Amino acid sequence: MNEMDELKRKQLARLRGEVVDTPLPDDLLEADPVRVSDFEQEGRREREHRELMERYKIQPANETEPEPFVVGYRRNEYDYLLALPAAKWPSPGEPKTTEINRTHFAEEILVNDANRSLTDCVRWLASRLRNPDGWDDPYSGPPSKLYDTQWSFLVGTWRARGIEVPTELEMQRWAKEYNEEHYTRKKTTGEVECKEDLKSLSD
Repeated sequence: MNEMDELKRKQLARLRGEVVDTPLPDDLLEADPVRVSDFEQEGRREREHRELMERYKIQPANETEPEPFVVGYRRNEYDYLLALPAAKWPSPGEPKTTEINRTHFAEEILVNDANRSLTDCVRWLASRLRNPDGWDDPYSGPPSKLYDTQWSFLVGTWRARGIEVPTELEMQRWAKEYNEEHYTRKKTTGEVECKEDLKSLSD
């Protein structure tokens, strides 16, 4: 403990009515209550930070997911369909190591890439349902080529991990749901709002 920390400790002790073990000049011990409050808040923040860092060094509990894993069973916070299980910690409650952190981070990247790829594939299929003629349009990718590239990556990853590949019917269902959410509903809502606006203008 340095001299400043010792002074803070004795100032707080003096305010609480405790006996200060080593006398100090009164002008130092007569602490400003506002400053003491600041010292206490600073000390609390330091303790909370230390506790947080200690927790960060420990492997947390893993997310509960279906077993066996089901592709697309829900969406994440970015509205991506889940293509792979979340990255797992090998020994929850045990300390992290550099190697464990590195492996977990690499798995997180793979999971994020797979989630994004699955969602992109659904989006491209949805565009095909809306505009079949644009599927092979070279000025748009083409979508068919973009789809084949990402789909090959996904299928290879799923098979390597023993995860069941979504059926064509499932992919079509997700594509229809995508169109329903992003196009049909918005179009219907827009038409209703337009009619209401016209009605209000005519009244």
